[in-house]
Amino acid sequence: MDELLQTYDHFFLAVVVLVGLCLGSFATAAAYRIPRGEQFITGHSRCPECRHTLGLPDLFPLLSWLWLRGRCRHCGVKFGASYLLIECATALLVVLVYLRFGITPQSGVLILSVVCMVILSVVDYEYSTIPDGINITMLYLATLYQIFQHTPAAHFFLAPVMGVALAYSLRRWMWAWKRQEGLGLGDVKLAAAIGMFLDAERITTFLFISGVLGIFTAFLWKLRGKGQCFPFGPALCMALFLCLVVPEVSQWWQNLLARWVVRA
Repeated sequence: MDELLQTYDHFFLAVVVLVGLCLGSFATAAAYRIPRGEQFITGHSRCPECRHTLGLPDLFPLLSWLWLRGRCRHCGVKFGASYLLIECATALLVVLVYLRFGITPQSGVLILSVVCMVILSVVDYEYSTIPDGINITMLYLATLYQIFQHTPAAHFFLAPVMGVALAYSLRRWMWAWKRQEGLGLGDVKLAAAIGMFLDAERITTFLFISGVLGIFTAFLWKLRGKGQCFPFGPALCMALFLCLVVPEVSQWWQNLLARWVVRA
């Protein structure tokens, strides 16, 4: 019986990995089409070079890229490794959600949120913009998540407002201090969903992690000669994911903060 259950667990984990790869493929297509104003739900995938319609042999997650060596089957143009990395990263995040929450309504909402965060991060990294549609979807998912968590009603009204107010204050402070935008308006709008997702205890952890990841992103951005302004969306999304799915990070930060307070 134990062996049967173990086999079932392994099989289901393999299914989750496949689902994660498929969602990563969808996120890749959406991140390419949304900035171009193209339909990303019902539209057909095409090679960006020869515009040939791509079928299942071209689009099967992970295996198609490996089999075709990252090239178009019709014209031979290289797609680059970013497609593969996005699919694998999405699958990894989906697996982490499953391992933490199992098959629950919360895990379903968080998996959809992962897809949104991947799309948002890729678009912000490539085009320095965060689509309003993704921000609105994130806010809807955050609201649904809190409903499943049986969160008190006050949170639904106060959390998004406080999130936006904090982000906008940081934006204005950075402008007054260095005469440059520390946060774009897309980041400020994203803060509404972040505030809805997180409770008060995890906000300080989120600010710390997003700040560290933001500094790291800025360093890499300058190292590549991209200039002073860098996309902050990926750091915000990764910090949010860690706070939601890896609570040990929040506990570590709270313990560290408590030791600092005691020493002070």
